Amino acid sequence: MEGYPKHVSLNNEVKLTLRPMEKADAQALLGFFNALPLEDRQFLKDDVCDPKVIQRWADNLDYESVLPVLAVTEAGRVVGDATLHTQKHGWSRHVGEIRCVVAKDFQRTGIGTLLGPQLPYGTIAV
Repeated sequence: MEGYPKHVSLNNEVKLTLRPMEKADAQALLGFFNALPLEDRQFLKDDVCDPKVIQRWADNLDYESVLPVLAVTEAGRVVGDATLHTQKHGWSRHVGEIRCVVAKDFQRTGIGTLLGPQLPYGTIAV
């Protein structure tokens, strides 16, 4: 993907890499979601603590339909996940939905602000 990976620094000087999810990220992403408190997971559309769900995502990556961008620490820990969901066909293909989740201990550090602009909005209305 053009423009990735992106290297950024948070307000607290922590360095992150922002990059599209890859198939090999399934275990790290599952660990990220399992570490989230229930109140941070309760409104998510999928059961993100189910390994089968995460593996399905990893096995069926299609960046034109869903672009998942991960925020990863230098140690390899996933601390943020933002996804851009779009339609490939029809009248609403110019409309997208952005979903963003940040690890509890990284909330209010600027990850959400950094992840959002990294998604390729183009003409997508959100």
